[in-house]
Amino acid sequence: MADYWKSNERKFCDFCKCWIADNKPSIQFHENGRRHKANVEKRISEISKKAAKDEKSRKKMDIELKKMEEAAMAAYAQDISRNGDMTSQNINRTLMESGVHPESISSAGASTSRAEDVPAMRQKPVDPLLPPMDPQELAFIQAQRAAALLKDPDAIEPKDPTLWCEAKSPDGHTYYWNVKTNETVWEAPKEGFVTLDEYYKINEAAVQQQEQAAAKEIQFHRDNADEIVAKNRRERLKQRRVQPEEESISAKWAKKDEYQAVDTFVSPTAGPYGKWETVTEKEEKYMDLQLPKVSYTPAYVPPVVEHPPPEPVRNFKEKVTKLDDATASSIPGFFKKRKFQLTGRNARQRLDDD
Repeated sequence: MADYWKSNERKFCDFCKCWIADNKPSIQFHENGRRHKANVEKRISEISKKAAKDEKSRKKMDIELKKMEEAAMAAYAQDISRNGDMTSQNINRTLMESGVHPESISSAGASTSRAEDVPAMRQKPVDPLLPPMDPQELAFIQAQRAAALLKDPDAIEPKDPTLWCEAKSPDGHTYYWNVKTNETVWEAPKEGFVTLDEYYKINEAAVQQQEQAAAKEIQFHRDNADEIVAKNRRERLKQRRVQPEEESISAKWAKKDEYQAVDTFVSPTAGPYGKWETVTEKEEKYMDLQLPKVSYTPAYVPPVVEHPPPEPVRNFKEKVTKLDDATASSIPGFFKKRKFQLTGRNARQRLDDD
């Protein structure tokens, strides 16, 4: 494994924007300095100013949203009073059927106009040990009690009535059916039943009760429009506040227990391929392909012997150049001996002429 150079650990000061040695004496000396303390006070003042500015803009947004909601509610109230759309027509029709005139409704005396001349149904205390009742069964029993109270307000509250009702088939035959299980029988049940006239009265009382509940709900929304709008505005503002508040300085310092070691050495002539790094060879993981294993005996195959090709035979011939006809006819052929002139002083000369 090759050796590599590693620098000393350093720490970055977020307030002073500088690097210091990552050891306790150097950090303490830097934090006790006048420049660092001034930068910390400056950062604290910037954070407080930013928080005040954000709070001011948030209050301004709340005021604008409140104005918009109030204008929208006022326009909506005018549309309802004019019977402009289907919703306002249905609301006014429901109020007229319940005996309340739409124009007589005002936000000032809203709390005093909620009481209606309907006998309040005396509710029996609920036993926590009893199992919960079916909503359909509970509505049927409450409708029976309301019908009895409308008929005779001074009467004593009846006992729990039966769930069997009298009915007639298209042929005119009388049968009995259970409002909870939808079971039908031809014979009268032993636990008793509700006659057909009483069943019609109970249905009328239930319809009146539903209309009164709808009118109360509409009146409640009109009277508490400001509170509902404010609640919706608060929920929307909570969703808009996506940016978390800036952390305190102590929390920031608590998060900086683990310091990051950085390399401060910068080569003046950096190479185009970066700095040197230690190469670690990674072993490739073996992948089992779960292939079928076949047992077989390999056949003998004689080795292939390759013979080198024979070298080509080279034949050398003398090159003969013929003179053209004009030169050959005019000049006879002869050979001239070359004469060597010995001009060098150190050359040895022959002693005899042989």
